[in-house]
Amino acid sequence: MEEDFEKGTAPKWFCYSDLAMATDNFSDDKKLGQGGFGSVYKGFLKELDLHVAIKRVSKGSKQGRKEYASEVRVISRLRHKNLVQLIGWCHGGRELLLVYELMPNGSLDRHLCAANNAILPWSVRHAGTMGYMDPECMITGKANAESDVYSFGVVLLEIACGRRPVVVVHQEEEDDDEDAVHLAQWVWSSYGRGKILDAADTRIGGEFDAREMECMLIVGLWCAQLDLKLRPSIRQALNVLRFEAPLPPLPSRMPAASYMPPVSGTGSCTSSSAVTRQSTARPPLSRA
Repeated sequence: MEEDFEKGTAPKWFCYSDLAMATDNFSDDKKLGQGGFGSVYKGFLKELDLHVAIKRVSKGSKQGRKEYASEVRVISRLRHKNLVQLIGWCHGGRELLLVYELMPNGSLDRHLCAANNAILPWSVRHAGTMGYMDPECMITGKANAESDVYSFGVVLLEIACGRRPVVVVHQEEEDDDEDAVHLAQWVWSSYGRGKILDAADTRIGGEFDAREMECMLIVGLWCAQLDLKLRPSIRQALNVLRFEAPLPPLPSRMPAASYMPPVSGTGSCTSSSAVTRQSTARPPLSRA
């Protein structure tokens, strides 16, 4: 992989011993978090006088190896203010390591969902950059502008609701019976009842501008529709968020996607397989 990685604008190669030293040999005290493909550690590179986040890919994960190669070959070429910069890589010492710039304030997800953190007030939650992949993009393998709109919509809903993209709900008939639905589907049920503000994060105790909250929730639904043909452009969405255009009229039930069969029953127009595809999509690394 070395020859391939060194081509073009690939980032810096690091020696394994330097990264081990930077993280106190990957000690638990330096661990920032753990995901499906490995752990992330905080480190300090004396040579560069730089604090970094070092991802240690799980040795037994084939998907992790693919992600590692993709990060170095593709992500390293991206330059965007809202994407964490990949600084370097290392696959020495039988390890796969990726070195990123450090987000000193942590991720948006941590601030929204972690129980031991202070609740983010509405004034801080209002703008964001992290999103999830369009389920149609996951099926076809083709990304487009509408896919970005979908991701943006999911972010809006996450910020307004303080919930992750998959919501666990209790069935009314059976107290112990639970079901998982996508966040957009869950919010749409409140919208259909004419009570969209019920979807707002209850932890902020109603301390928000109702007009802003309603606008964010509705625009989130507008953007996160399964059928890309029904989504607005980013410009249209922003115009509504800025109150420069009226709220869009949406149907009381979430429209089914044209690429999957409609599902009978009340309160849902998406299949369980659609929810699964949406829930397993991974967001790109992004700043808080």
